[in-house]
Amino acid sequence: MFNDDFLKRAISGTLFVAVVVAGIFIHPLLLLGVLVAMQVVGTLEFTRMAGRAGARMNWMMCVAADVLLVGAAYLHSQYGRGGMYPAVILPVLALVIGELFRKKGNPFQNLAFAVFSMVYIGVPMALLLYLPYIHTGLWQPDYIFLPFLLVWINDTFAYLAGVGFGKHRMFPRISPKKTWEGTVGGGVMTVAAAMLLSPTFEQTTVAEMGGMAVVAVVFGTFGDLLESMLKRSVAVKDAGTLMPGHGGLLDRMDSVLLVIPALFFYLKMTKLF
Repeated sequence: MFNDDFLKRAISGTLFVAVVVAGIFIHPLLLLGVLVAMQVVGTLEFTRMAGRAGARMNWMMCVAADVLLVGAAYLHSQYGRGGMYPAVILPVLALVIGELFRKKGNPFQNLAFAVFSMVYIGVPMALLLYLPYIHTGLWQPDYIFLPFLLVWINDTFAYLAGVGFGKHRMFPRISPKKTWEGTVGGGVMTVAAAMLLSPTFEQTTVAEMGGMAVVAVVFGTFGDLLESMLKRSVAVKDAGTLMPGHGGLLDRMDSVLLVIPALFFYLKMTKLF
């Protein structure tokens, strides 16, 4: 009934979800370990793609900066200690100055790709640690799970709506299979699901949950298109091979990486107003 590709995709996808859920709900330290692992793998995958564009990133300094950033976010969000943040500057300086001694071609490209990778991968992972504290100041892991959940719901129903009704291509130059019908169908179902789930999220109204779903749909779609554009520009099908049937970690995290900072900003603004 199911072919080998489907089974590989199902197994690797289930394992990924299990790791994410375990990290979020078991203990903050386990979550920190999962985020650090994701940063390392994501940076290595990004380095591989950048290499196809002629850039030779100093990936070790990128990883060091990202690890220090998420470590600083953990200490600040958990214990109110923000003193580790200045340490992030050290690997960034080493990255910039080190380019003088690496004797690699295209130094400007090397630095540009490296800095973008830190913003693209490191910053969302750090901001994720602040999500559970925004409303009450207490550890609420449900809010860390929320961007993943909303993206997964959107992806699932966008795929189903696209297969069933998709006719009008959204961005044929970048993602030929993505349709307006699929995007709208996924968005409607995500908003509906979020509003139904609102009673399970304390201190959050139905309207706020609907707003978070809209943020997830819009920026999740842009995140998916952004990674598709990057992969197409360097002529690769997948960012990596970590997850059979899915590709690499960035192929699974592409939507979430833009949703997290957008959702963080949205929650901050709703709290202010």
